[in-house]
Amino acid sequence: MGSSSRLPSTIGTSSSRLAPRSGAWSQGARPRHAAEIGHLSLEVSDLDRSVPFYDLLLGRLGFRRASRAPEHAVYQSPAFALWLLRGAPPRVSRHPPTGREPVLAEHLAFRVESPQRLHRIEQALEREGVYPLFLGEERPEPRPGSVSTTWLDPDGFALELFALRTSPPAPARRRRQASRAADRGSGRRARRS
Repeated sequence: MGSSSRLPSTIGTSSSRLAPRSGAWSQGARPRHAAEIGHLSLEVSDLDRSVPFYDLLLGRLGFRRASRAPEHAVYQSPAFALWLLRGAPPRVSRHPPTGREPVLAEHLAFRVESPQRLHRIEQALEREGVYPLFLGEERPEPRPGSVSTTWLDPDGFALELFALRTSPPAPARRRRQASRAADRGSGRRARRS
């Protein structure tokens, strides 16, 4: 790698040549013809084990399972598709998070419209025996006022739900979260920054 202001030397293009003109993105404007993510494909080690987990989580996010075959399952929302593919031997070796990490870099995040919906989903999954790695609480990222919860799928891939808080959290909610964390053993819980 070259300096932080350059792309790898094999490309040799200054990052300033790739930036939008007059700082439009940094001022909150979006490009006129921005590409959208159409789908994400994840390899899973056991498709039959992963499908029930994704049925529970994605079903509560408005996705429907559009296809299921021996080698894949496809979940569709109006704007996005998630493909689960029966994996071959892993190409990359990675270890699932332990819950002690201050930040999880590799994860998929879904935005929901409110912290209340996020907490309803969290409670519904807990009733099904699916417990979060990180409890739903306020975090500084992606910006102050964000509330997020993170789960691990059966292969250890992190899936986050987040929402932006519109008012300060109620003290009773914080006490319930602390109580739940203590009941489960807060050693697996971690702060995220």
